[in-house]
Parts: sequence; C-alpha cells; structure tokens
Amino acid sequence: MTQEPDAPAADERQTLGEEIIAWIESECRVPEGALIGQPIQLMDWQKSWILRVYNNPAGTRRAILSLPRKSGKTCLSATLLLTHLVGPAAVPNSQLYSAAQSRDQAALVYALAAKIVRMSPRLSAAIVCKDGTKQLVCPARGTVYRALSSEHSTAYGLSPVFVCHDELGLTRGVRSPLYEALESGSAAQLAPLSLVISTQAPSDDALLSVLIDDALAGHDPRVICSLYTAPPDADPFDIETIKLANPAPVFSHSPQSSSASAGLLTLERLFGQHFLVCPFAWCDRVLGIDTHIWPAACVDTNAAPCTQRFAFAGK
Repeated sequence: MTQEPDAPAADERQTLGEEIIAWIESECRVPEGALIGQPIQLMDWQKSWILRVYNNPAGTRRAILSLPRKSGKTCLSATLLLTHLVGPAAVPNSQLYSAAQSRDQAALVYALAAKIVRMSPRLSAAIVCKDGTKQLVCPARGTVYRALSSEHSTAYGLSPVFVCHDELGLTRGVRSPLYEALESGSAAQLAPLSLVISTQAPSDDALLSVLIDDALAGHDPRVICSLYTAPPDADPFDIETIKLANPAPVFSHSPQSSSASAGLLTLERLFGQHFLVCPFAWCDRVLGIDTHIWPAACVDTNAAPCTQRFAFAGK
C-alpha cells in the first residue's frame, strides 16, 4: 500500500501572486534585446507590484503602474496577459484586451507576447498567434486576447475580464471612448481586472492624472497605484534624481536639453502648453506693424548682415 504525500499546510501554499511570479519565470523567455532567449527574471520591484496586485485582500479592480520609459513596462504587460490567457490567472472562455491610443502602440504588446509564445515550445503548443488580427487564442481554455487601439470602432459590446491600458498617459483630456467602453463592458464579469501601465500624463487634467490622484486618495481599497517619480524641485538631469524615479537599473545617462525628455526620465507632470508667438501676431499686436508689410518694415537695410534676422519672443 502506497502512502499519499501529505498535502501542503495552508501557510505553505503559494498565493496567486507567488504562482504568477513562478509561472512567468519558468515559462516565459526574454523576447528581444541583449538577453533574448533567456528565462525572464523579474526584478524585485516587479515582483512587489505583482504581489500587491494579486494578493490584495480586498481584491484588485484597477491597478496603476506609472514609471518612466524603458523600465520594462511593455514586457511586463505581455507576460501578465499571457498569465491570464493560459497561466494561473486564466479564466475559461474569457476575453482579454490591451488598449492603446494608436495601432502601432497597440501592436507592441501583442508583438512581445507573440514572441514570448513562439520562443516557448509549451506555450506555442497551447496558443495560436494570429498576426493579421493581433490575436492570441488558447483553444483548450477558450480564452482570447486581442490588441485594440482608439481607432477601433467596435469596442462596445465587449465583456473583458482582463484589460491592460498601455500608455494611457498619451490620452488628451479626461475622456477616452475606448477606455470607457472597456471599463463599462467589464462590469458584467465577477472579478475583472484593469491594469494601467504608463508614463505620466503631461497635465493634471489628463485622464491618467485624474485616475492616479483618485487612487492615491485611497477612496477604494480595490484600486491601487504605484507611482515612481522624482520630487518636483529636483534636478531632472541629475543621475541621482533619475535613479529615484526609475526602479529599473540606470545603466547610462545622456543629458537632454528637452523638458519632455526630462519628464520621461523622472516622470514629472510636464505641462505641454507652448508659449510660441506667431511673428504676424507679434508684429501686429505688439509692434503695431501691418502684417502685410512686416518683413519690409522690420528689416533695417543699413544694418550688418548678421542683424537681418528676426527673433520673436513671448510669454
């Protein structure tokens, strides 16, 4: 008579978050870059975030992860959608979506996920990649993933159990029809999950900024937010400031003169107004020169050649 192995004690069983971490590191391989083909090794901050999302006692409805560019956001999104497609978080016969503002951006998550699938014999045997429609299908579980962009007009009528909003910070204003369609459609599910993984939006009145501020206020325990950013008064070009805002290792630093570049590195909200004054408006409103003759009126024919250029300023 054989003896059955003892069942693991309750405190020894893996949580869902731990199962997901173990599954990603055992089944998924780096899809591109210097470490291509090697097993994915999640960074500590990625593990902490996954545990926070999937081990939330209240159950997570929306999880926001906002961090600077080149921190592995898209690859993390791809591995998590595969977890919901065929991994430990998969729900039979469920719909999964990634959403982005443009077709090109939407294709990035699909492309990385498809590469991960094709690099794994086990995943490629279970998942069908449809490049033409940007879909991943697991016939055995009945799960389907599709990449959507704001250019799609067929978002209404969907009923997703998992949505990953990629680079929602690119949304202008506080409304996004695609975001609203997917979020309202998920209400039919028992335990839907929406992930928002993006760099910061440029202003406080953008949709992502509103979602972040609401999450940080702590009104709903099912909504969590992990925001990596630098203090507003810190030098955005200082390497130590960049390290504060980047959980991933900073291997190199090339100073940029653009405030937009600084915002992508330190994740500050950079207000995108442009205070450029049209030369016609400057001549007409400030100098009182007829805009029909302003070039002739502004040029001093007796001046040296280097001064026969126009400079317009404004505030």
